Amino acid sequence: MIADQQWLTFLAIFNRDLFRHANKTALAAIPPVAQRSEWLGFPGATETELAAAEARLGVRLPPSYRTFLALTNGWRGSGPETNQLLSTATVGWLRDRDPDWLDDVDEIGDTRSSAAAHQQKRQRHRNDARADLAATLAISERGNHRPTL
Repeated sequence: MIADQQWLTFLAIFNRDLFRHANKTALAAIPPVAQRSEWLGFPGATETELAAAEARLGVRLPPSYRTFLALTNGWRGSGPETNQLLSTATVGWLRDRDPDWLDDVDEIGDTRSSAAAHQQKRQRHRNDARADLAATLAISERGNHRPTL
């Protein structure tokens, strides 16, 4: 489990390096409030907010993720390569937040072969992938993040 101090150290270094090395294009994607403070985080989640998220999701969040959210309840995206991390109010199951991911699973596998055994194997892989994605917690926006002000 990552302790509070380890998360704080990591996030401080990440922020320092990002703001030190970011080009104008990257900085333009960061909201002004975060630029002024040089902090991409938010105030930490309260125990009440954490408990409400867990009740809504029907599971206890992993300890390291709980610690992260208690330190910063979400995280602003910092450009096209870094998506926004969701807060306790918006984190949710992938199957609910972005059901198109499950439809995209049909693209898995090599479509060049039509041998029956190969087709069955591809179908098993698709079914496994669908089951995994249905049980996946979405903690970030999907690509092309929309910064939070």
